[in-house]
Amino acid sequence: MPDLEGLHPERASELIAGFLAGAPAGGWLPRGPTAELLGCYGVPLAPCTAVTTEGAAIAAAERCSGPIALRADVPGLMRMSDIGTVVPGLDGADEVRRGFRSLRETFGDRLAAVIIQPMITGGVEVAISVLQEQLFGPLVLFGLATGAGALADRTARLAPLTDADAEDLIRSVPGAPLLSGRRGTPAADLAALRDMLLRVSRMADDLPQIASSNSILSSPAPTAPRPSTAGSASRRPSPPTPTCAGCHNTPVSGARAPACGATATLCELVSGRGGAGRRPGNGPGDGQ
Repeated sequence: MPDLEGLHPERASELIAGFLAGAPAGGWLPRGPTAELLGCYGVPLAPCTAVTTEGAAIAAAERCSGPIALRADVPGLMRMSDIGTVVPGLDGADEVRRGFRSLRETFGDRLAAVIIQPMITGGVEVAISVLQEQLFGPLVLFGLATGAGALADRTARLAPLTDADAEDLIRSVPGAPLLSGRRGTPAADLAALRDMLLRVSRMADDLPQIASSNSILSSPAPTAPRPSTAGSASRRPSPPTPTCAGCHNTPVSGARAPACGATATLCELVSGRGGAGRRPGNGPGDGQ
């Protein structure tokens, strides 16, 4: 496997085990532990601030150099997959105030916090997903976010990925030419994109409890000189017997990073069994 720096798999295992100990039936991993879990694998997050009042939202927005997006932090929702959870393109105190009030009116007492994030523009949005295949183990899927809702628009490889696998994923996706730059637009930082694929792959391989990582949406696709960045993340530890069908039933078709540049969504289903799938040679009858 490729040599990746800054990995902390032991801490990642502790996070998953600790959550499942308190929620054996499953549920969405809170924002804080989710960010820490991503950090264990060196997946950077776009800056964000959680607030609970209009005044705090306005103050946080003023610290951003440009338009911002508001995102509802509502336990049980798949973050940006649910209509009405994101209010993008806000500039100035009045717009932020109206956006905050609209989220509060929509979600009421379910609204745990409002997340303030700067908008990120330019580049190409991409989606990285993980599915725990019942027979072979985790699959890493990759595609442009414009086609993230259709499996036909994505390419897939078994985890753990090699460098060649990651390269092949990027080159094989139907929209690959967009990542190479066209019509005067800069090419994506493919090295950073490969690095993120390898890190997500390693996380999926190290943590078989993860039955489904529905999408990482990266906007922009990593463009030089900065690295690929993940914006928001949530994980759902699942009931003890998740299936691939159950993963697909999760409403991810709308989980696109809007113009707001909340650059990624990572929604993961975590099984209390220690892994929903198995690989050839790990079960009765394999290799016999």
